[in-house]
Amino acid sequence: VQFLREQGRAATDRLNVGEGTKTDVAQTNASLAAGLSTYNAAIASVNTALATYEQIVGHKPSSLGAVTSVDGHLERSALRPGNVHSADGWQDLLAPVVARYRGKVSRLYFRADAGFANPDVYEFLEGEEIKYAIRLPKCARSIEQSSGWLT
Repeated sequence: VQFLREQGRAATDRLNVGEGTKTDVAQTNASLAAGLSTYNAAIASVNTALATYEQIVGHKPSSLGAVTSVDGHLERSALRPGNVHSADGWQDLLAPVVARYRGKVSRLYFRADAGFANPDVYEFLEGEEIKYAIRLPKCARSIEQSSGWLT
């Protein structure tokens, strides 16, 4: 949507300096309207799915697996029932995002909660040369042994 807004501004600027036409501006405004309509339809679809889930299951879903980009945009998500472990299906969620960025960026980073503290996840990330930080579950022995390093 932001891109389409910029296109609209550019078309208006071209019109103002005599290099564009009113038709160009109208077409970019129509594209923006279509983009906003599609976005709003997607939001409505998500809200409908959430309401349907709650109606059928009896409660709101409590687990949403998501991968976000550096700029905070949602890359991929998976809505799961509240009784499913947060890392179930991690590869279906993460692998397509890694594939999309492979060769396009110099480095990838992954940060996750303790649910992803899993050797299979580590092996995948290391095999893809992705730097990662995964919160580990609380462990009394680990806390005791690292107490000198904690501040």
